[in-house]
Amino acid sequence: MKQYYAQHVKATVKPGKRDELIQQLQQLSAELLTRASGCIYYLISTTEEPDVLWISELWTSKEAKDAIAMKPESAKGMKELMPLITSMTDRTHLTVVGGTGVD
Repeated sequence: MKQYYAQHVKATVKPGKRDELIQQLQQLSAELLTRASGCIYYLISTTEEPDVLWISELWTSKEAKDAIAMKPESAKGMKELMPLITSMTDRTHLTVVGGTGVD
């Protein structure tokens, strides 16, 4: 059975900075992840909490995710994002073993 790697993270942002962070995450994901081998999806979601984002990722493997994280462009992008973020909690790592849309 094929297994995938997933991660969900809750990012709390500085008051009033959520839209700016969304824009920067979308730009960073467009630059890095559209060319990334192994990225199946990268979702940026909001809830009724005005200063919270949820980021959900699905990868072919943890190694594929780690390979992107090690790129200098990723480190630079994250360094630029961090001033907008006050905390990243509820980080959940998952091994996906089935479901609709995955083999």
